[in-house]
Amino acid sequence: MRIDSPDARTRILTTDDGTELGRVHRTSWFGHKAELLTGGSIYQLETATFKSKLTLTYQSTPVLDITFPWRGGARLQDLVDPTRTFTVKQESVWRSNYLLNDGAENTIASFRIGMDWSKFRQVVILAAPDALAANCPPWVLLSAVHAVMVRRSRQSAAAAG
Repeated sequence: MRIDSPDARTRILTTDDGTELGRVHRTSWFGHKAELLTGGSIYQLETATFKSKLTLTYQSTPVLDITFPWRGGARLQDLVDPTRTFTVKQESVWRSNYLLNDGAENTIASFRIGMDWSKFRQVVILAAPDALAANCPPWVLLSAVHAVMVRRSRQSAAAAG
């Protein structure tokens, strides 16, 4: 699988042969709200300005809670299947590499946030097999990437003072 970035606010998850599995699109330039489209369904990713939580909703029903622990990364709790959790962990403080782990702490995917200097935008370099879509729904993977982008944006804003 890979994630393409046709513009600064959109991330498209595709298989290696180019089949689109889903996309996440920030609805404003400066906010963190986003629409997530996958399997013909539209989900809403909503965040409050000073809250450390994102919520993915489908038809006004919460389906995924994303929290940001103090130690970094993100924790994703599936509200449809409460036994299913995921965590996103940064490999080290100085790197932009992240690991997506399942509830048993097995790494199921990794990604890196890089910079495309020719277009002056951030890009996501994903390392995950196409078979991952059978175990991890595309909306979970796209929500995890969006959560990392939100956290990085908040850290940048805090550092700028």
